[in-house]
Amino acid sequence: MTKYRKSRYIFKHSLLSCKITFMAETLSIFLSNYSGSLRETYIMGFEKNLEKSWNNQPNISLKAYLKKMKGEARDKDRIDYIDSFVSAIGGLIAIIIISFVAVYLGYPMALAPLGASCVIVFGSHKGILSQPRNVIGGHLISTISALIIWSILGKSLFIIGLVLAIVLLIMTLTKTVHPPAAASALVAVNSQAGWGFLISIAIGTILLVFISMIYNNLFQTRQYPKHWL
Repeated sequence: MTKYRKSRYIFKHSLLSCKITFMAETLSIFLSNYSGSLRETYIMGFEKNLEKSWNNQPNISLKAYLKKMKGEARDKDRIDYIDSFVSAIGGLIAIIIISFVAVYLGYPMALAPLGASCVIVFGSHKGILSQPRNVIGGHLISTISALIIWSILGKSLFIIGLVLAIVLLIMTLTKTVHPPAAASALVAVNSQAGWGFLISIAIGTILLVFISMIYNNLFQTRQYPKHWL
């Protein structure tokens, strides 16, 4: 009787073990098939959505492409000759003072980008690109970046192009876009002026902002700066 019960006990546990193993294998196969099916469904859905969005893109014909280069008619703005004359006098005063400083420091090549900055600051004193953050920040960031790249990689046509791309990216990210600042970066690399060039640019931009602030605010219709930061 004891042997019979023992055999029965072993048989039951063996049968239970077989059932558990069978169920585990069945569940594993089911989950594997389900995940595979789910993955295929997801991929197919993604491909359909991608194809749909690609097909929805409007096709631009060659005629339409070339027509975009034609531009649009320009509105005829009335020229304020008095305001233009005031801007020209301000730019004249600023560039003369900056020229003395740049030549005295031994970096006359700084006059090219700083002269362009004078045109923007006095000719468009209300514009975002002529505000102190853009003028000072743009020139300093561009010149420092260019000098670092030049110190590491030297001068070549590729480096000049690389400097321009990096400077444009940095100025955009820091909200200090100022087109003449890119000229400062290119002059720094092309002339290989060294780090002393940065001092000339820094003093020149500070002088430009200071002179613009003193000069433009003398006139009732002008205000500079519109904002500092």
